[in-house]
Amino acid sequence: MWDFIAVYGRGAVWNDHPPKAIYQGGPVVRVKQPARAALAQALLGVEHLK
Repeated sequence: MWDFIAVYGRGAVWNDHPPKAIYQGGPVVRVKQPARAALAQALLGVEHLK
């Protein structure tokens, strides 16, 4: 898979499988705004998008 974005919360730890993403989507060129919003929320420590 290519051209996909996933945003994880602070302290997310990858073990055998990736943790649940705050946001995921693609292709990246089509999801820039929601991805930016998810990044802003992740930086604020918000775990889930509303």
